[in-house]
Amino acid sequence: MNEKQEQEKHVIDQLAHAAAEILLQDNAEADIDSQKLLTAACDYVVLEWEKHVGRKPEEADQCQVIPAAIAAAHAFLLQQTNGLGLLYTFGYMDVCADAVIAQLVALDVVIVDIRYSPNSRRAKWRMARLQEQLGEHCLSIRELGNVNYNQPGTPIQLFQSENGVNLVGERLQRGQHLALMCVCREVEECHRLEAARQVQAQFPDVILIHL
Repeated sequence: MNEKQEQEKHVIDQLAHAAAEILLQDNAEADIDSQKLLTAACDYVVLEWEKHVGRKPEEADQCQVIPAAIAAAHAFLLQQTNGLGLLYTFGYMDVCADAVIAQLVALDVVIVDIRYSPNSRRAKWRMARLQEQLGEHCLSIRELGNVNYNQPGTPIQLFQSENGVNLVGERLQRGQHLALMCVCREVEECHRLEAARQVQAQFPDVILIHL
């Protein structure tokens, strides 16, 4: 980690800690929806940023704001898991995907590639490269891949959904935090939404957060 990365990590840690404290104070007795919690965490991080930096975060600052919000929400949700792992989803086409992955790994979240074909024109998003970089914090569960991924307009069809859901559920039940990863930036346009729904249907106590 170079000096710039260390400075950014320090800023993210400070913002996350401050936002997490506010979340705990404001929502200690509340049964808050996980997506609304993430939004609240983002708002608190922005307020803390303005307080310490003296201006609103700009577009270039989002790759520090978003990881800080994730860390703050994670700290809050850990107190509501009842021993189960948290389940995240995200798409790596997001401009801050590298920062999101780095923050998730720092939180001991395993990145689960659920592409039917875990390849990419960009070498950094090929499964072999991801496993090389992330080691034990990365695995592929092709069973939750969409067999129709290269046929626009066709319905989503998960490859072996029952097996995939069980593989994810077993890890969550052991308390392992997971993040289902696909390419799509918007969850509403991605098969990871259906995959996550099926996991939550079988394991309803699992907390789900779409990043």
